[in-house]
Amino acid sequence: MTASPRLLGYAFSFVASLVVLVSSILFKQNIDLERGSAEEFEEVELIVEDWKMSGAIAFSAVSCMLCSLIMLVHFDTVCLPRVWIRVFKNGSRIERNIIAFLIMFWAAGTYTCTSAYSVGYVQPNVYFSSWLCLVVLVHNYDTWRLGAKYKSLYQVAIGSRSPTTLNLVGLGFFSLLSLLSLVDIYTAIRRHSDDPTMKTFDDLSEVAWIFSLGVFAGTFGLCLIILVFNHYVNHAKFKSLWIYGEGLILFAFMAVWTFSVFAGTGVTSVINDASNIYFGVWGSFLFSILTFGSWFQDVD
Repeated sequence: MTASPRLLGYAFSFVASLVVLVSSILFKQNIDLERGSAEEFEEVELIVEDWKMSGAIAFSAVSCMLCSLIMLVHFDTVCLPRVWIRVFKNGSRIERNIIAFLIMFWAAGTYTCTSAYSVGYVQPNVYFSSWLCLVVLVHNYDTWRLGAKYKSLYQVAIGSRSPTTLNLVGLGFFSLLSLLSLVDIYTAIRRHSDDPTMKTFDDLSEVAWIFSLGVFAGTFGLCLIILVFNHYVNHAKFKSLWIYGEGLILFAFMAVWTFSVFAGTGVTSVINDASNIYFGVWGSFLFSILTFGSWFQDVD
């Protein structure tokens, strides 16, 4: 049991959850100590919403408990060793469901811990540890697939008929992250219109909001369409025409995201700190270059 290749993933998830828990509690204690002692504290207090503060502590505490229990039963040789071997053996559907639950759990937890007015929005340990929990659990699912004699997600993407599939998935993910982050910031501004920390976003023109929304949503939508076309279209004549259409779209992605990086993430720009939208924009920019490069290499 202790040799399970997923055990290390649960251990990493436990440690990352513990970092989120401890950092969130210390952050809350610091706020509680300063409450009422500073004349300008009302402005500081707006940085984190109460439900997101409580959510960060709750998600990380539950995750610590679940991961510690999972690790504990891996070393059980007295109570129910045969049951745990059956549950956590290679290819076990029960363990797959456990991992799937933990991924969905931390998908919600990552939003709670890293969105606007969350603890992670102002506390880097919480921000990066929350994302680490989610990434580690996705990797654990990939490890489960290998143990169950399936191809890993990476192997599935690499084995696709189109050389752009892997990078398109990355571009689609980061553009979706940018889109969800933009919507989150927009709704947060409407909830706290008097918050000076959001003034740079609040001062954006309607054209800038529409342009950003169009770029983020358009990129994600077109990535899905291209992935579907590349997977299902087999007609040789149509594919010979489609490959050049795909190239034009990918070149447009690269041009638009290059502009977005320089216009949106500069020193004096609105996106200039570690946040979901910052990494979403930069991730989209890098994957737009990689996607066009993989397409160009295939055509050449």
